[in-house]
Amino acid sequence: RAAAPRPDAGHEVTELLSRVDAALYAAKSRGRNRYCLFDAALNETLERGRDVERDLAGALEAGAVTVWFQPIFRGDGRTVESFEALLRWRHPRHGLIPPPDIVATAAASGLSDTLLRYILERVCTMLRTLRELGLDDVPVAMNVSPRELSQLAIDDIVLETLAAYGLPPALLEIEITEETMLDLRIAKAPLAALSAAGVRVALDDFGVGYSSLAALRQMRVDRIKIDRCFVSCIATSTNDQVMVQAILQIGRSLGMDVVAEGVETAADLGVLQSLGCPGLQGYHLGRPMSLQEVARWVGAPRVGQG
Repeated sequence: RAAAPRPDAGHEVTELLSRVDAALYAAKSRGRNRYCLFDAALNETLERGRDVERDLAGALEAGAVTVWFQPIFRGDGRTVESFEALLRWRHPRHGLIPPPDIVATAAASGLSDTLLRYILERVCTMLRTLRELGLDDVPVAMNVSPRELSQLAIDDIVLETLAAYGLPPALLEIEITEETMLDLRIAKAPLAALSAAGVRVALDDFGVGYSSLAALRQMRVDRIKIDRCFVSCIATSTNDQVMVQAILQIGRSLGMDVVAEGVETAADLGVLQSLGCPGLQGYHLGRPMSLQEVARWVGAPRVGQG
């Protein structure tokens, strides 16, 4: 249920519908049988969405949307195994825009194809830089939304771009969420085509949803990433330790790589290493960096190839 006050002036019908829609969305996000009254906070959210949608195309053209790269380490906590590409956009009025909001805004604005190519080109530039620095076999992962998989010819776009940069498909990893795995009627074909070409597929946020195990039955993935909710208290929570052990065993049994996300403290790292976790990612080990920062950082003693 939603309620919205009448606009004071202007395009009253259009504005009223926008307000009702915003209130309805907020009510649904709170659960079933909830209501929401359009207020100043929702109006600010609505205005923010309009500004972001209006400014995204210009931000992409100006290069204001940036791609940063966070290292993923092997179990020793020193050797870089890969990087994950992360979107960053600091809006001049609204500050840092979360990556899911950027992707959703691109979809609403008809910019999904533009955004995908924008990210992919920067990932390919990163891969070239890594090869120039001697890290020839260090891949980069990029997140792909269900909408991008279902509405774009993503397999063609990815493989054509990799070929244009002279890069082998094995250096790219596509990260998907359980949401994608729950409905593979459309997404399965492009994912299978990418996998057949050598692109790796990773299942992100593993263990959060009710259907994580069922998702693995629908399609083969190369890597599962343990959600940070199981890692944040792992140093003190026996239950989290047992859950992580179980996920690690699933990965070993199915021949999949496993990475633990959200390694924020030395205590987290110590427990995960004692459990034999083969992949580690988090601020305690390495923060997201710009391409230029990565180029400087790879000379640090902890970075190398095993």
